[in-house]
Amino acid sequence: LNWLLLFASYSHATISIATTVYNTQPFMLLVLGALFLGEKITATKLFWLTLAFAGMIAIVEAKPETGGATSDGYGFGIL
Repeated sequence: LNWLLLFASYSHATISIATTVYNTQPFMLLVLGALFLGEKITATKLFWLTLAFAGMIAIVEAKPETGGATSDGYGFGIL
């Protein structure tokens, strides 16, 4: 189901946006590990998380091509 939803989102959003949203899973795992497993969020982990987040923002800020895979369902593709 995970992969099916990823590839289905490509028809609603650009591949870069859909893939970036898909790759936020490490952020979720870091938070869930801290909340439920008592994992410590160290300065090193925060550094790499911030670096990865900056890369994600760089991709998200890219303007989609006109006439590409963008449509009225762009938000649905990200979801």
